[in-house]
Amino acid sequence: MTPIIVFIVSSVPLQLGGAASATGVFFRFTGFCTSIALVNYFSLSGQSEHVTRFRQTITDLNPAVTQKLNGYRQLLISRGMAPDQAGKVVNGLLSRSVHAQAQMRYAMDYDQLVSCLILVVILLIALYPYINRTVVNLKVNQPEFASY
Repeated sequence: MTPIIVFIVSSVPLQLGGAASATGVFFRFTGFCTSIALVNYFSLSGQSEHVTRFRQTITDLNPAVTQKLNGYRQLLISRGMAPDQAGKVVNGLLSRSVHAQAQMRYAMDYDQLVSCLILVVILLIALYPYINRTVVNLKVNQPEFASY
């Protein structure tokens, strides 16, 4: 954002430098706040989607769940917790594990989305000279290369 603000300030007359600087900082602040808001919103919605999906697979019939619960229970008992208390704590540990998995899945989804967006931007930058040289002639309705 700093190069954009410097470009804005350097492209206006001297008497408008303060307003141009304030405008650049305003847009930087607005962009930053918008990006933080979007990341937080999509983080909450993405995580809740993954938590819902994970909780649909957690049943007493699933052997992986019972194995995980028994592993947690044995670990707590081996560390000195009473067996009846360990049975109550195990569900909380499973819930924390589900939320951690949902956070990781959201991070993977977010990284994939950002990678796709970066790829699209790179392709647009790479194709811009070819697109810029092509002028559409509206009378013929055929693309035509511009001659310089």
